[in-house]
Amino acid sequence: MLSILKNKFLNNNNKNKKSYEEIIDKITIKNQKEMIFDRIPTELLNLTYNLLYISINTNYNKNNIDKTVNNSFNHTKTIIEVIMKLSERIINKQLFYNIIGNNHIIALNAYRIIHSEQVSNEKSEESILKLMELTEDQKYSKLQRALDIVSMGIPNLSKEDKDIMMTFKLIDYTKLSEFISGSVYGSIYNSKNGIKSYSIYNIHRLVYNMAIRASINTESKLNEMITHLDLLYTADEIAVAKDIRESDVLNSIKDKAIMDKVVNNVINNYFNGMKPAISELIKKEAEGAKKIQDKEVRERHVGKMREEEIKKSEEEIKKKREKEEMKENLNKVEEETKNIWGRARIIRDRINNIWDGIDNINNANTLRCILIVVFTLNFISIIYYNESAPKKITQKLNLIKKQKKQKTK
Repeated sequence: MLSILKNKFLNNNNKNKKSYEEIIDKITIKNQKEMIFDRIPTELLNLTYNLLYISINTNYNKNNIDKTVNNSFNHTKTIIEVIMKLSERIINKQLFYNIIGNNHIIALNAYRIIHSEQVSNEKSEESILKLMELTEDQKYSKLQRALDIVSMGIPNLSKEDKDIMMTFKLIDYTKLSEFISGSVYGSIYNSKNGIKSYSIYNIHRLVYNMAIRASINTESKLNEMITHLDLLYTADEIAVAKDIRESDVLNSIKDKAIMDKVVNNVINNYFNGMKPAISELIKKEAEGAKKIQDKEVRERHVGKMREEEIKKSEEEIKKKREKEEMKENLNKVEEETKNIWGRARIIRDRINNIWDGIDNINNANTLRCILIVVFTLNFISIIYYNESAPKKITQKLNLIKKQKKQKTK
């Protein structure tokens, strides 16, 4: 493609053929090393090379060819990167690339840089009026066909195409550029609740403005394009304005019948050609937004169900843990009770043994001692049973109740 670019520059009446030949050769070598243009989507390639024509003209410095090469290359790359960044917001990228890639403002201004022939006003006006006629298939104007050929780099031309391009070469491209930009693109509006915007014109014009300015604030331009794109997506109407924007081409037409032909053949057909792709893009974006919304609703629903399941599971685990702790505490109380009764039985058995031994003892003093011991042990056991044991059991039960209350809170 860069070789075609080189031939286009050199085969036309360009004053700096040698400089441009060197520029294109160096850009070709630079691209082969960095492979930047090879990574650009196919739908944007023709736009890229048309931008490169304009960038070379914008950054041209006959005293420093290397600087011209680097600046032109980087300039073009920056513009494409802005478009690619913008496309990240788009669901159907290919459709978006087709719309933005077929930019007749860019194509015409790139073409006029290469074709610098001087044309008289009379000849130019005559040629423009010829191009306002419809093509043989009646689909669109000859002017639109000429700009499609220039924009898309169509190589195989029919006889009609060749005749159209012969007429196209006899035009004042500066005036035609004003007509395409202002009267055609600038007359197609989109509106939301009656408020009009000109997003199609603004987006295409922004790309062109980036190409003719050596310095680009990429963040600012990207934000501007996002604003215009969002206005286009949310539009409830896209149409051609009743009052067509003025231009030198329109002002030169005095005959109302010819003016009506220009509006119908050129402007309305331009709009009719754009509308299906734009409507499809808006439709896809709306469908995509709906899918995203539905997905978010589903995710929220699933998330809520999951939260409820987790909460339920946590409550079940908590109840199970409390039940296990209660059982464990009751087991401890039961074990402690058994120990107390065990100790009581031991004391009882000792007392019984003592009574059994009394029968064999005759000594009164010994008997008195034994009775003292018996009464003492009996007294201790009474105190233990009546005070200590119930108190311990009560303490254990109170502790369990207290723990249960705290967990409930």
